[in-house]
Order: sequence, then structure tokens, then C-alpha cells
Amino acid sequence: MVRFGIEELGVERLSARCHRDNRRSVHVLEKLGFALTPAGDREDFPPEGEALYTRTVS
Repeated sequence: MVRFGIEELGVERLSARCHRDNRRSVHVLEKLGFALTPAGDREDFPPEGEALYTRTVS
């Protein structure tokens, strides 16, 4: 999905949410190049307990 979004759709930024305590999901997102988004960077920051990860295509 990540490759399709970048290569076929030409998206510049991808976002994903997961529960902060779900270490396996966090690991997968980090392995795919996503980074934790600080709360101050997004108006729609996820509810408590969730983490927002983004990947920006350069």
C-alpha cells in the first residue's frame, strides 16, 4: 500500500494511527519509514491512547 501510494498515486504524505501500547504495530510503521508525529504538528491529533505516525515522501 505504501509503495502504491507513493509510486502510482504520487502522494507526498502518508498517515497511520495505532494504539501507543501496540508495540508490534508501532514496529511495522517504523520499519515502513513512518515517524511519530508530535502533538503540536497536527490539529486532528488522535485521541488519548493513540499515536499518529506520518511518512513524508522526499
